[in-house]
Amino acid sequence: MQIRKRKTLENVILDLSGELDFSNVDELKNQVLAEQDGGKITINMAAVDFIDSSGVGILLHLARELSEQNRVFEVINIPESIRESMALIGFFQVIEAIQVNGS
Repeated sequence: MQIRKRKTLENVILDLSGELDFSNVDELKNQVLAEQDGGKITINMAAVDFIDSSGVGILLHLARELSEQNRVFEVINIPESIRESMALIGFFQVIEAIQVNGS
């Protein structure tokens, strides 16, 4: 996986490409948590080819952790084949619950 960081005044966008799996979830986690400016974090998955359960798990972990810090976290441009798998395992319901309940 490769991560390219872009910044705007209020947002950090991390463009991911390749595979998000057990071998690189710590890299993503460290990069996201290193952003301490309190702004919104956006994960752009447009160029992600594959995600395993570790990848889904780290996205949920980051959503929960940033929610606890009252920060906005979003995942955008999820390829349709990956979106279908994420929907089957309940990813979007958990994200919605985190956003509504804050934990």
